[in-house]
Amino acid sequence: MLFDCAYWHTVDKARITYDLTPINECVAYWWWQAVRRRTQKPTRAPFSRQRAMST
Repeated sequence: MLFDCAYWHTVDKARITYDLTPINECVAYWWWQAVRRRTQKPTRAPFSRQRAMST
């Protein structure tokens, strides 16, 4: 959802100036955000309910 808003705002700005560089930068930024989010290791909760039940 946030990507859509940022992307279309950038597209509108590019239409006015006829410059596609902001669109490419916007797409590259959000693509790297998605890659970074996928490659991050999930954080482990400090207290595990399953561990507490097993003792």
